[in-house]
Amino acid sequence: MKYPLLLVIILLLSASCKQNSVEQKTAVPSPPPTYKFYHEVRLPTTPSANPPVLILLHGLGSNEKDLFSFAQYLDPRLLVIAARAPISMGNDRYSWFGLSSSDEGWKYDITAVNQVSVDLMIYIEQIIKNYKADRSKIFVGGFSQGAILSLATSLNNADKIAGVVCLSGRLYPELKPMISSNNNLNDLALFVSHGKQDKVLPYSDIVSDVAYLQELGLDPTVKYYDAEHTISQDNFRDMIAWISARLN
Repeated sequence: MKYPLLLVIILLLSASCKQNSVEQKTAVPSPPPTYKFYHEVRLPTTPSANPPVLILLHGLGSNEKDLFSFAQYLDPRLLVIAARAPISMGNDRYSWFGLSSSDEGWKYDITAVNQVSVDLMIYIEQIIKNYKADRSKIFVGGFSQGAILSLATSLNNADKIAGVVCLSGRLYPELKPMISSNNNLNDLALFVSHGKQDKVLPYSDIVSDVAYLQELGLDPTVKYYDAEHTISQDNFRDMIAWISARLN
């Protein structure tokens, strides 16, 4: 009689193990983190416990897929994040802050620019935490409106940003007094590029902005191209080389 009883015990234990296994497999997974901005991700193709990260910000009326198309060509060590702006303009078009064109030039709300800069820093902290990114190698870059936001945010958070890529952007004059009081600019690396034929954001404005940045003691890498408001092939190659050099 001992053996049948032992057999029953074994069968009960086996059933219990199977039930636990099923319960583990069907357990509800933890919800994904809630980010400030929706984004596309390209994980590093060169494995790293704490990868450097490049956060890309698109231009006015575009979306995260635009600059994310660059990801496959970027340094394999990089965690590449292409973020989507928070303001919908309809038809899969987005804006980082209110911006409109008039006969007097571009109109914007500097308070809104400052607020989205704050949100961007919160977002960067979320990216660092959830992707285990290297805090010492955080790069932010963008095109046009995304470049404006990248430059404004990085200059006011130079102790947290390793480098900024400003493609066909500019520095809003209202931000200059705040930047002048920032004492952590020395280690901030800058790549600034612009088309000499740019009719959207004039070439003359970025030339003046670069001169101002140099007065602050910064030493930006500056590239000008015989191009309009776009990212030319030469511009793209120079940007890739600049970022890779900063990682070495």
